[in-house]
Amino acid sequence: MTYNKTNPEWKRYLQLMIERPHLFIPHPDYKLITMDEDVQDYEMKHNRTLGVLYETPEHLFVADLVSYNGTLMVKERLVPTTAAKHILIIPIINDKFVLFRKFHHPVRNYIYCFPTTFVEAGYKPDQYSIQFLKDLFGPFSGTAFYLDDMEPNTETYHCMTSVYAVKIQNINLEKRKNISLDYQLMTAAQMAEYTSGSFQFLNRDSYTIAAYAMYMETKRQMGHHAFFREENE
Repeated sequence: MTYNKTNPEWKRYLQLMIERPHLFIPHPDYKLITMDEDVQDYEMKHNRTLGVLYETPEHLFVADLVSYNGTLMVKERLVPTTAAKHILIIPIINDKFVLFRKFHHPVRNYIYCFPTTFVEAGYKPDQYSIQFLKDLFGPFSGTAFYLDDMEPNTETYHCMTSVYAVKIQNINLEKRKNISLDYQLMTAAQMAEYTSGSFQFLNRDSYTIAAYAMYMETKRQMGHHAFFREENE
């Protein structure tokens, strides 16, 4: 291949390093190689293209040049195109957890899962976790509780996710805003079966399993907190 320093993949990569430096955190073992000369040499020797190989409104497909113990290798990853905060929401109605039925293209099937979304401009994450559900269900009174951050799929996909539990009150599900919304109300016992794989749903979601485990552990440690105490009453 003929190397061109102005190739768009590498130019976009250097731009991304400036825009979102948290995606390029240095590590003493796996070092990112970003010098033009090193990149040029590797690309020409191995007939590979490095940088941002593909960009859509949803994702960037990035190929990094990495050095480990003196050996060069290419590591590929997906990152969200947007830098907006990513959140997972655990909706709770009358002590039951709400799982939404959603088609996941990679497995070519429907799964039941907690919803995830990016926070829209002008909202704080806790505010938007409530607003997102209101856009689906219609008006209700509710409170949001931040649990923690997680990143359950770290091999190829980089997307730090903040988890919020939202307690939904004073809601009329029969008059929900999105009539076509397909969801399932799950008791704690049913959620335990879901996470263990013994429930009726064949395809489970790793985000949902991780978030529910986080919720239960937080509840165990902070059962005195008003958010959990009200649920137990």
